[in-house]
Amino acid sequence: MSLTILLGLSRHKAGMRRLGIAALLLLTSGLVFLAWMNPHVLDPRRVGWLLDGQDRGQAWLGFYAYQQGGWPGMRQHLLLAPEGAPLLLTDSLPLVSWLLAPILPLGWQWAGWWLLLCVVLQLSFAWALLDRASGLVPRLIGTVLLGALPMFFARAPHLSLCAQWLILWALLVYRDPYTAERLSAWLPILGLAALIHSYLLLIVASIWAGVLLRGVVTGPRLATLARGVLGIAWVVPLLWVQGVFGAGFESSRTYGAFPLALDAWINPANPDLTALLPSSPNIMENWFEGFNYLGAGGLVVLALGLGAWLWRTGQTGGLDPELQRLGWLIPGFLVLTVVAIGPHPWWRGEPVFAWRLPPLLRDALDPVRASGRLFWPVTYSVMYVALIGAMQLRAATLALGAALALQIVDTAPMLAQLRYTSLRASFPARYHRARDPRWDALIARARQVDLWPADEGRGLPVQQDISARAVALGKPLGFNYVARVPVGARRRLAREAAAFAAGRVPAGHLVVLIDGKAPRPLRRRVRYLDGIAYIPARP
Repeated sequence: MSLTILLGLSRHKAGMRRLGIAALLLLTSGLVFLAWMNPHVLDPRRVGWLLDGQDRGQAWLGFYAYQQGGWPGMRQHLLLAPEGAPLLLTDSLPLVSWLLAPILPLGWQWAGWWLLLCVVLQLSFAWALLDRASGLVPRLIGTVLLGALPMFFARAPHLSLCAQWLILWALLVYRDPYTAERLSAWLPILGLAALIHSYLLLIVASIWAGVLLRGVVTGPRLATLARGVLGIAWVVPLLWVQGVFGAGFESSRTYGAFPLALDAWINPANPDLTALLPSSPNIMENWFEGFNYLGAGGLVVLALGLGAWLWRTGQTGGLDPELQRLGWLIPGFLVLTVVAIGPHPWWRGEPVFAWRLPPLLRDALDPVRASGRLFWPVTYSVMYVALIGAMQLRAATLALGAALALQIVDTAPMLAQLRYTSLRASFPARYHRARDPRWDALIARARQVDLWPADEGRGLPVQQDISARAVALGKPLGFNYVARVPVGARRRLAREAAAFAAGRVPAGHLVVLIDGKAPRPLRRRVRYLDGIAYIPARP
């Protein structure tokens, strides 16, 4: 009887401890989220903060268009009409859109809750990875340092790429030699990545490849190859249903334009983002995709962890078993690193040298043109190793606490800027450039809305306001910003551009002139509303 009571008390204490840790992680996640985002983004009716020209606005527009027709498929038909575009190309998180489209009221958004979920999952998987910590406090500090890296916060404009918790989850599965061998442990990670973003799929696949490489080299080879084939067979249909294959995409010929800088860990590449470390001049968009800055605190952890591992290796005369196992990731990570750096390595905001890639190779690498992202798993893995090394120090709590304090001070300007981008969520207004309600009447009278010029880089706030109004009325748009424009749509747009330049506008088309310019034959028809030039539709 007494043994039963003791066992019951033990289970009760363990359960209470788990609840306490869960509450602590949720509280920490809430604080991290509030440092990053305005809390009003959690109101699903507040949409105006998304329509500011960022990619997250396009993600919501893709979801909104999908709600107006497309479910239960994976394609919307209002944007880039008549061809339409898959949710994958509007960065609308296909899985999330598929789940929420039938239940979320029209015109509402889920972006705020998605960002909060990403913070919770980031910290939860980071906590699980750092189970070698000597106590609760150093483990919690390390969790924030690992789960809240600057490169996670920086992806706020791109909702799908905030799912960096998939990388931490993959590392968690990988480090357990028994779990890693089970295909069932990898299928959820690979499947979710395939239904969230293709870059994340490549990244988690590179970690899974470390398991396959070890199995091929050390055996059993046939079983390992069979797991590899089955894993690929699981992912391919998920990509196929999203329209990845056979869509006829052309190369953008921009591979190498968004690389990983050689000094990415120490150089934020934007002087406005940090308080402590110097930066090279902002090199416009080139720096952002390869943003892997560790922060002042992260660099302290890196130095402490490296020193701790060198000392321990010298004392024991051999590598820690976990480090040995992580070594199987190196070949895949080397490939990702080479692709991430590209043919034009950068240092301190300047190209070091340039290789001219053969056109065939350049076009083959075009699907990963934003190549700097591919270095994320290396950064997370190195920070993980550094943290478990630093946690072996006698003064681990003090050292990690100081590192976290430095990190907070250093990244405060970046967090302030990112939080400012969500300030509009404090106000119920949805539109900020096309605010006049008369736009609805103009759009309602039109059969289709055309945005000219058909250029994703011009006037995105205007494009997004007009697009949101058009989608609300179920009106197709001949052009809209998507990640890739299929060949058929690109050719159609070229024909329409030529006709427009000659002064021909199809009957029933409302033309919004993003740059305010119209060809000479159409200038008399130009009108203005909210300072935006347009040509009203004619019957």
